[in-house]
Amino acid sequence: MRERSDARTEEDRLVDLERAEDEGLSGAEAAVRLERYGPNALTEERQSLLLEIGSHFWGPIPWMIQAALVLRAQTARWADFVIIAALLLLNGVVGFWEEHQAKSAIDALRDRLAQRARLRRRFWRAS
Repeated sequence: MRERSDARTEEDRLVDLERAEDEGLSGAEAAVRLERYGPNALTEERQSLLLEIGSHFWGPIPWMIQAALVLRAQTARWADFVIIAALLLLNGVVGFWEEHQAKSAIDALRDRLAQRARLRRRFWRAS
């Protein structure tokens, strides 16, 4: 099971331990903690398009293909060079396209999720 990260201050942890389990935060306390810790949301980092495309040409397998490409160029075997270069580019384009489609599907699912939710504030107790 994944361990939870607890960003609360020691003071907030102690206050929460003293609070009854079925007692939530008051609106004022929730507002203070929202200001102190920020919203309860996952941040998403976006990469530039060039970095996304370039990532498909970086790694052990692309390096081996690129090494074969260099060797073919050094030995002047141009037909092999063109075939290997085309396969390298095709592999990068297909990988980028599949990743792009997967991200689009995830974005579509995220958009369908509820934007607002009612909740009952409870705190978990670290064991």
